[in-house]
This record gives sequence, structure tokens and C-alpha cells, in this order.
Amino acid sequence: MALPAAVLPTTDPWGVRYPDGVLQAGMIDRLRAMTASDIEVIIEALAPPRWGLSAVEGAAVVQVALARAKSLVEQFEGRNFPLLQVKP
Repeated sequence: MALPAAVLPTTDPWGVRYPDGVLQAGMIDRLRAMTASDIEVIIEALAPPRWGLSAVEGAAVVQVALARAKSLVEQFEGRNFPLLQVKP
């Protein structure tokens, strides 16, 4: 089963639309700075051997999490700072 694409929300948990990127910027900054080792620490703290998660599966989870974080950062930048994007 494939995961649906990561989608940056346009509203807060109460349904109020985000007028700009100010309220999301803190979380996006955290996602932008996230590294594979940060995610590995989180996964290891959850004790994957107890779930039967192999090292290869754990590495795949890390890569998926990094890709999803990158996607959210790109969506944020495209939505809030489109004039700053450099086009190839």
C-alpha cells in the first residue's frame, strides 16, 4: 500500500485558513533542517525490533520521511515565496 502524497495544509486544525506562511514557518524550518540521523534516532527510540522491522525496512522509512519533509518544504516555499524560486 502506497502512502498518499504529503500535502501542506492550507488551514489550521480549526479550519481557519493560513493567510501567509508565518504560522507554518517554524515547523517548516524544523523539517528543512531534518537529517537522516534525526529520523533514525526517533525510529530507534520506538524499538523497531519489537515490531519485526528490519534494518533495511528502517532505512526505507527514513528515506520516505526525508522525501516527505522535502516535499512539504518545497510546497511551503512555492506557496509563500514563489517569486524567490529559481527556475532552471
